[in-house]
Amino acid sequence: MSETSGSFVFHGVGQGLCYSGQIFEEGMADVNFIYDCGTLYKKDRIFLDTAINKIFDIFKKKVTFLFLSHLDKDHIYGVPQLLKEFDVEYVFCPIFPQKS
Repeated sequence: MSETSGSFVFHGVGQGLCYSGQIFEEGMADVNFIYDCGTLYKKDRIFLDTAINKIFDIFKKKVTFLFLSHLDKDHIYGVPQLLKEFDVEYVFCPIFPQKS
């Protein structure tokens, strides 16, 4: 029987959300994920940059999944930086119907 474990971190980014984690299962590739990556105020950008750097040190450029709960600035402000610095395999984000 294989064993599954994980490591999860909520990153304090001021008004916003940035959460990351890793899931490990024996005999399987590690799964690295980020759930949202944003902050509302420019003055809090330093906290977001710190979070991204911490994630970079742990994940070593590889992100399996990037989940975006919705497209408000306090949840996506750091996404352009993430996409520049990380190899992101899959991005999941909400789909909005087009106006007719």
